[in-house]
Amino acid sequence: MREDKWALNHTLKVLGKRELADKVAKEGIPEDLYRELFSTLNGTYGVSNWIAEGALREATTIIRQWHNSTFQKGHVPRAKALRLYVPTAWYNPETGYLELPGGLKLKEVGGNWKCNKYPIANDWVRVLYNPDYEAFFLMLVRKVPPKERKLNVPLSYIVEQGRKRNWVLAVDINVNEIVVGNTKKDLERRYPTLNMAINGLEPSKRPSVLCYGSSPKVCVSLEELRKGYSRLYDSQRKLNEKYPYDLRKRRRGLGRRIRLIIRKMSVIDKHYTKAIAKDIINYALALGSPSEGLPYVIVLENLRGLQERIIEDNDRPRKVKAKISFMAYFKLAREIITLAKINGVPYVFVDPKGTSTTCPRCGAKMEQVEDPVIGKRTMYCPNCHFKEDRDTVALINLVKRFLSPHL
Repeated sequence: MREDKWALNHTLKVLGKRELADKVAKEGIPEDLYRELFSTLNGTYGVSNWIAEGALREATTIIRQWHNSTFQKGHVPRAKALRLYVPTAWYNPETGYLELPGGLKLKEVGGNWKCNKYPIANDWVRVLYNPDYEAFFLMLVRKVPPKERKLNVPLSYIVEQGRKRNWVLAVDINVNEIVVGNTKKDLERRYPTLNMAINGLEPSKRPSVLCYGSSPKVCVSLEELRKGYSRLYDSQRKLNEKYPYDLRKRRRGLGRRIRLIIRKMSVIDKHYTKAIAKDIINYALALGSPSEGLPYVIVLENLRGLQERIIEDNDRPRKVKAKISFMAYFKLAREIITLAKINGVPYVFVDPKGTSTTCPRCGAKMEQVEDPVIGKRTMYCPNCHFKEDRDTVALINLVKRFLSPHL
């Protein structure tokens, strides 16, 4: 694996030149350069044939990904984790063994059993070593057919019908809640964020136990994870005041336990976010017309660059900046987009500027007041005397901006 990592980084260094990288990303490695690199790796440095060929194949893929993402910023990519790029024929899906040269066999444990029936797409597969898990990961690409739909309706037609029939479902992401709905109050749904579910809700309403991992039997308590992390963090902070060095570097057990807890909490956050996104997609499908194949159109807030703008704003308090920095709006939007593409649900991004403070009736600036019926987050319009919850006002304005012909 070290030889493969070295050969891959050497190839990336050669192919990372700007003009050559542009050509490799579009047409692949030229034949004369391919033979030259192969002979250099194989003959001069004594790398095996299959390692040299796998390094050249993976370098081509990495250069193409880099060219399509951050090519303009420079910074030639480098391989950090130990890896192997081996032919697919060495993997036997029936027995679950990956046979490497020299008689070494790796047994497959776990994986997504739902995809085993689909054929493998590529001629080569990747094996990665993760030191945190102390395990090898076999990365396969399978040909999964798209989900069948009853009616093959174009997304542009669904968006057009959504504007005509007002079949719109807006999503407003806040620090404490994720609110879904439109101009009708009875269709509104609210989901607490994971941080709010742990701290703000009553113990009877908290999702205190959530499953993570591939097995549904493996569950963990969020309260236990939070208490364990706080206990380890406090003990580390107290010991750091006593000793002049970082305990996570000297005492690997302490750092490893902290990393494991953070990893478990991140996996739970991912599953919790995916469950909310799945419920939103199913809600859009249920509100629409299944016979016509027309779901509701999902309207999302275009919050790209929100955290950077909030950090640069000197007028906002530090507590507000800290809360916004923990908002998982990108994770939820990514899950909604992924499930929307799979299920054929159209989604549209709308500029959210001023949606929570603009009156949906007259367009005047609203003021935040406290109402005994609505609650603390009540917005009041001094012009037309309209009064409603702040999140509901944002949903109405998001729907109106989508239905506006100037969008």
